[in-house]
This record gives sequence, C-alpha cells and structure tokens, in this order.
Amino acid sequence: MGVTSFLLVSCLGLAITAQAQNCSKPASGPNMSLKDQYILLGSFSDGTRVSFKCNVGYTPEGGSPFITCTAGSWSRLTLICERKSCGSLEEKPYTLYDYKGNQFGDVVVITCAEGYRMPGAEQKKELLCGDQGWMGRQPVCEAVTCDPPPSIVNGSYNPINEHYSYRDVVQYSCKSNLVLNGSKTRTCSEDGTFKPAAPTCVSVECKEPVIPNGEWIDGARPPYKYQSSMTYTCKRGYTMEGSPTVKCGINSQWLPGVPQCKPVTCIPPPEVVNGTYSPKKSLYEYKDVVQYSCRTQDFKLSGSDKRTCSLDGTFKPAAPTCVLVECKDPKMENADQIEGSPPYRLNNKVTFKCKPGYEMMGAPTMTCDESNEWTHAPTCKKLPTTTTTTTTTTTTTNNNNNTSSTNTPPKGRIRCKVTVWYFFALCRRSSNCVCVKELHWNDPSDGIL
Repeated sequence: MGVTSFLLVSCLGLAITAQAQNCSKPASGPNMSLKDQYILLGSFSDGTRVSFKCNVGYTPEGGSPFITCTAGSWSRLTLICERKSCGSLEEKPYTLYDYKGNQFGDVVVITCAEGYRMPGAEQKKELLCGDQGWMGRQPVCEAVTCDPPPSIVNGSYNPINEHYSYRDVVQYSCKSNLVLNGSKTRTCSEDGTFKPAAPTCVSVECKEPVIPNGEWIDGARPPYKYQSSMTYTCKRGYTMEGSPTVKCGINSQWLPGVPQCKPVTCIPPPEVVNGTYSPKKSLYEYKDVVQYSCRTQDFKLSGSDKRTCSLDGTFKPAAPTCVLVECKDPKMENADQIEGSPPYRLNNKVTFKCKPGYEMMGAPTMTCDESNEWTHAPTCKKLPTTTTTTTTTTTTTNNNNNTSSTNTPPKGRIRCKVTVWYFFALCRRSSNCVCVKELHWNDPSDGIL
C-alpha cells in the first residue's frame, strides 16, 4: 500500500512538471513579425498566447495571427501576409504610364506624349508603390513651345512668330552673293529649342585647281562660286588618284579634294618557268618593254617574246611559256641511221644511209625543229637493175685499199647498180668505168674511186 501510493504521487508530480514547461520565442512566418509587446521577451510560460502582425507593405489575407504555448511547444501559425496593391494611378491627359507592377515595392515610369513636356528639365518621373499607396505626385504634361530663334548676320528666317509649337519649322536665307553654311531649316524640338544649330551666311569662292599632267575636260570657268564643278582627266601615261569631278564647297575648298595625276607604273612581272626576262627593275614606267627568253636551247618560247607596261598598270600581252622541244625517234624506210641518238632536242641532227639497192632522194641529214618535227626528211628509192654489157669481173682489195683486176673487162662504157647517189656523179667523169664488189665505180686510168 505504501509503495503504490509513492509511485502515484511521483507520476503525478512528473505530469504537473511537464504541463508547466515554458516556451522559447516563436519563429515568424513569411512577411510577418511578433507584435511589439513580445519582441523583447525570450521565454514564455505555459498557456501564454501571443499574436503576429504583417510587415510594412503586407496585409493579412487569411489565417489566425494567434498561437499558444502548451507544454513547451507553440501551436501552429496560420496567418498569411500578401503584398499590398496600389492599383492604378488616375490618368492625366498627354501622359504615358509604364507599370513595372502595382504591388508594394513596384515602380511606375511616367513620361509625356510627343509634343508635350514636364516643367523644367525633367523628361520622366518614377513613382514607388508604398505601404499607403503610390508615393509622390504625378507630373503635369504641358504642350511644347519654342521661343523665336535669334537672327543671323546677313540673313533672315521665315515665318516670324511670337511663339512656335512643337515641330514648327523656320527657313533661313542669305543676302545676295552669300551662301548658307549649315542647315537651311530648323525645327521646334521636344526640349523647347530649335534644332539643329543656326546656319551662317558666308562668301564662297574656290581657287583654280592645279593638277600637273591633268587636263580640264568639262565644267565651270572662273570665278568658281559655291557648287561650281569641273571634271578633269590625266594625260596619256598618267593615272588619276582621286575623283575626276570636283565641286566648290562651302569652305571655299574643292570637294572631295583636288585629284592628282601619277605616272603609270607596273610592278615586275613574275618569272616564267625555265625562262627569264630583261631588263630587271624594281618598278617599270608606262611603255617600258621586257623581253623574254628560255634558259636553254632545249626550250622554245610559246607566245610573245615582248611585253609592255600598259595604261592599266599591267604588262601586256599575256606572259609566254617555255616549252620543251623534243622530236620523236626518226623513222625512215630502207635506211640505216648513222649519226645522232636520243633524246632529240631542238636543232639536234640525225643522218641516214640508204640500204643497198636504194638511192637517197634528198639530203641525208634531218634537223629537229621548234614544232617537234624533223625537217626535210629524205626517202630511199629502190634502184632498177639494168645491164648494158655482160662481163665477168673479179676484184681484189689489198691492205692499201687498192683494187687490182685479174680479168680486164672489155673497153667501153658499162652501167652498174649503186647505193649512194653521188657515185653517179663520180662515174660521169670517166668514159671507162668498172663495177667492183663494193659497188663503187672504178676508172682503170684513175684508180679506184
């Protein structure tokens, strides 16, 4: 009985202690804070009830602002705080509104419609949405007006009014023999002033242009007043730098500037492969000539061997090329080549000898020409066999290349076959001819021919 009573008393004491536990300062929700009377307190006793308020610029939009401390814990806070709305401003005439939003902290930018302006130099005004609505006063937009512009020396403007409205235009003019330097018209602008700057009246006369090696072809004659224009050209062999047409400007200067006539020059032409040219210069003048040649005789020049510096600053005609000259192996029927061997280049020669029983028609030597062809190719013509006297002839040749006859042929003229054309000419010098094995003509009185 005593133990049971002790346990019941102990549990009851613990329960009472738990129920009486204090709470620490509660946390705030978004955009809210504890009311002022609770801000400085650090501990709240069991059963204490506190309340929250929305921050400046925010307003309650639902939920309860109250919470209660129970056994060391606060009840759930349900208050909702939303940004206040400032709504829209009362619209004024000729006024433009650019809202970035209309809630607390937002800004509206106010400007005036075209042709209207705010008093003073202000061009726009910004209003802030505050806790109590839009902060500041709206500006007033007034119609733009301009005071009359000042007069100019030796000139005037029209129309002349006491006041000018936005976009009104005045037009300027000068006294005779003077020219307006600047804009002819000025306009009443948004800031209440005329724009652009006022012109001036000036006397304009340009001097005679000096263009060495240039020639006048069209345009004004002295005196050269404002807007007088002339056109020039350069003498042959010169090229113009600048505009050929100039005009007398407002500052008594020729515009866009007096041109110059410079000598026509050509830069050195590029080298040709396997060739060269002369003379060599760093710069060539009009009508200068360069002459081309190939470096070796194996090449021939294809194209003009001369080029001239022309009026457009280039060499003409087109550059030549050096082409390799090489003839094919010569072909000649019934003949043997006795001189010359490949490769056959320009001016190389070959010589042929007809085979026995054939005679040479033409010179025996051919030359490789610039067209890669052999010049004056001969032919070997077959000789007819004709016997006028039948003889039996035996010839022997000793070491001294002398021929002796064992059988003397009958006297009289005979005809034998030959293989080389000039043997005929040799034979005609003698009335007694003997045909030997080597097919040479033999004159018994003169020896072997």
